[in-house]
Amino acid sequence: MSMKKLLFISMVGVALLVGFGLKGPSMKRVTVISSAFDNNGAIPKEYTCQGADDLPELTINDIPATAKTLTIIVDDPDAPNSTWVHWVVFNIPASMNHLPRNVHKTGVLEQEGAVQATTSWKKTSWGGPCPPTGNHRYYFKIYALDTS
Repeated sequence: MSMKKLLFISMVGVALLVGFGLKGPSMKRVTVISSAFDNNGAIPKEYTCQGADDLPELTINDIPATAKTLTIIVDDPDAPNSTWVHWVVFNIPASMNHLPRNVHKTGVLEQEGAVQATTSWKKTSWGGPCPPTGNHRYYFKIYALDTS
């Protein structure tokens, strides 16, 4: 399978779900970027099941001042039978705006009070792109919450 078929769509506006739980003027557009690949670009092999299956580094910008926690959901809406969830982590402190590569393996998230939930892979950690066929998009959704 060609890595050119692995697409990353997220960042500004496309898959960003922002402000859930926040009210009024505190609503801001939160953005996420990764130094590993460009928005709408192919995800490099090292972040997929064909490589090391590493979690890419993520930087979250414009977190509202009223946010207490963040939630990240990474999914693939193009999976054959339903949306495939690659990673879910919640209760990330809003002050934690940078997630280093493979942070899910280090215990840092848990030390900070974050929780990794069960994914479609039936595990509680990152599971990189591994599409069986066709073109796939991967959405990194960020929720800024005013509660845990």
